[in-house]
Amino acid sequence: MTVRATVICDASWCPTSRAGGWAVWINVNYPDGRHERIKDSGNFRTRPRGSEHAEQVACMIGIFLAVQKGAERLLVQNDCLNVVRTRGSTASPRKRAEYLEAEEKYWPHLRGCIEWRHVKGHTAGDDSRTWVNNWCDTEAKRHMRKQRNAT
Repeated sequence: MTVRATVICDASWCPTSRAGGWAVWINVNYPDGRHERIKDSGNFRTRPRGSEHAEQVACMIGIFLAVQKGAERLLVQNDCLNVVRTRGSTASPRKRAEYLEAEEKYWPHLRGCIEWRHVKGHTAGDDSRTWVNNWCDTEAKRHMRKQRNAT
């Protein structure tokens, strides 16, 4: 029996200060029918190089937290289309190689067990994916602003 997790993650990044925040919402489904929800957010310890890098790190944080709970199969959803494409077959060879290198370093046991899906961000839809993505966006922005104002 496999532990499955859905990870929805988002990041916010300020190009002027390079301050950034992240947020993840994780639903872990255990084989015995139990569910565990994890909501977490914060600012980046090391400031991201750009918005796409911030989104990538937010996804890695979400995967890390899900794996800590025993996840063996993951569905990762993010509103940055470039991040989602980097992990898929449409990625440029360089970006695909970067992702595979990170996968090998941090979670080699999950090779082929992570599915990536784009969730449209900054929308007013009433479905649960949109609501969760908007929560993540709000939290990530809150932490980015907090870090930006502290400098």
